[in-house]
Amino acid sequence: MFHSGSAARSKIRNPEGNAPRMNVWIAAWRDLQERPHLVYGYMGAVLLAILPVQFLSDWLAPDIGSNAVPPWWPLFTLACDVYVALTLAAVQAVGYCLLGRAIDRPLWRCPSVQDALRRFYVPWLLVQLCGLVLLRAQVFAARADLGDVAVLMEIFLVVYEMVVPLVIICAMHWGRFEWHELGEAVRPILRFPLLTMQAAALPFIAHVFWLMIMFSLDASEHRSSLLLIGLRLPIAFLDILAFAAMWRVCMHARNAAAHGDEDDPFDF
Repeated sequence: MFHSGSAARSKIRNPEGNAPRMNVWIAAWRDLQERPHLVYGYMGAVLLAILPVQFLSDWLAPDIGSNAVPPWWPLFTLACDVYVALTLAAVQAVGYCLLGRAIDRPLWRCPSVQDALRRFYVPWLLVQLCGLVLLRAQVFAARADLGDVAVLMEIFLVVYEMVVPLVIICAMHWGRFEWHELGEAVRPILRFPLLTMQAAALPFIAHVFWLMIMFSLDASEHRSSLLLIGLRLPIAFLDILAFAAMWRVCMHARNAAAHGDEDDPFDF
């Protein structure tokens, strides 16, 4: 997936030949190219987080054609959802800290895994749990033939996936998640909205990719463990690419503020 070389490190310059002009996607891709061990480690950790739940669900799941759902099944599903949220939040807190530290070395620091979990586990857990609530609400509306409500919940879910994780990434770059400091932490989003839109496009692409695959399959294939696990790999890659892209936006906002540069050479 990754290749080194001078081409990967080349910069795109503006027509006047002055300061280098950066595309957020290109910069994020280059960041991942140079740190493949962190990328593969993150994607592997995502798979390890969902593997036990996926296989256990398949083993215990009622027959697809059966109308009699065991009374314990909703509680089991809830427990699985919470477990995945708990584990993925830890993967995001640690994996993103390691990658962010490597990209922004030596300015951004996170000395240990314990420090990463202490500072950023709860925010990512809230992101996972709230996203889970939206997802389950959308699924419930779709199964209840509430078409308009299902579409509305789908829109809410897409917007949530595009916006809220970027807010947490900004808080990470700020150094901590504090409600009274959130306005200052998200200044990169407000100051460079077009750069932020490039980062936000990546979770949108991931969501559309997931929907296209799901709509192309019949109901029996939706429960295929190998298929669902395979789909998680490209989505996990898009997630970490979005992190790197937004991290670059935060770095650019900090550097522009430090130099008193109010004009954004990247936003247009």
